[in-house]
Amino acid sequence: MLFIMNIGFLSLGGNLGGVQNTFVLALRALNSRNMAVTAKSSLYSGKALGMPIGTPDFINMVCKIHTEMEAEEVLRELLQVETQFGRDRKHDSGKGSQSRTLDLDIIFFNNEIIQTSQLMVPHPRMHLRPFVLLPLIEIKCPIIHPVLEKSLPALLSRCPADAVIPTKLDSQLQDGYDQQRLQSIMEINEK
Repeated sequence: MLFIMNIGFLSLGGNLGGVQNTFVLALRALNSRNMAVTAKSSLYSGKALGMPIGTPDFINMVCKIHTEMEAEEVLRELLQVETQFGRDRKHDSGKGSQSRTLDLDIIFFNNEIIQTSQLMVPHPRMHLRPFVLLPLIEIKCPIIHPVLEKSLPALLSRCPADAVIPTKLDSQLQDGYDQQRLQSIMEINEK
């Protein structure tokens, strides 16, 4: 049996609680929900723009997944993982930037352009966010933005002058890969 393997790039962000631990657990949750995490960036820290003074800095990273699910199914799973970690999107909606324990977004999915009422891929603001672009460049995301037709370094060079340039943190997440599961999926596809 041949399974179609989709490749997605996801962003993780948060600024409440033990964010690094939340990321480790979130990556495990992705792996347990039929998304094999095959690459992950370093952690990046940046100021919370447009939020009250004293708001904790955000920590961000990206990961690459392989999955048999379609983008809409991945989105449903991501929303469930966010809820599992205390995110309430109904509370967040319409309020601009909000502090949160975990934010998961689909940045790219294959090289598709998806525009529905629930999902926009590529992420509609990713080209304005160094905290997304730098980690994507770090893990060597090969995708040329399918709408803007620009490479990731070109998009980074065009970020607004007031965009916060995140600081790469020394600490690395030491968990979250599922290489064994990815290998078994690849072997099934070869048969």
